[in-house]
Amino acid sequence: MTSPRTRRRAPLTVALATLLATGATAVGAPAANAATDSWSCWLGASSACSYDRHTLRSARGSNPDNRKVGAGASTSTSQNQLYGDWSWGFGYACKFLYADRVLYPLIKNGGSTTATFYGSSTYGSGAASC
Repeated sequence: MTSPRTRRRAPLTVALATLLATGATAVGAPAANAATDSWSCWLGASSACSYDRHTLRSARGSNPDNRKVGAGASTSTSQNQLYGDWSWGFGYACKFLYADRVLYPLIKNGGSTTATFYGSSTYGSGAASC
């Protein structure tokens, strides 16, 4: 048999547990619209390649041999229509985009030797930045 005190506490306990579960899900889970694309390109000196355009949050470039790599975004698939500047690094570069613009993510070989470069981009509501 349940006491009156236990009967009063049960709905409060259930309400509190529901509130905590909902809050944890909202804070801890990534947004459903966020996504990441990944690609790779065999690039000659100063060459760049792009991937599908989206409302970008970030564009990242990497090279496992620690070569100079650029990350950027463009209004076309060409590096001639760059939005802002390149972000440069040796082995890794990331370009964070503040604007909600539909752009192509780009990666660029900043060196003089042909090599494979890897790119990734994040986009959509709640996507991670650099």
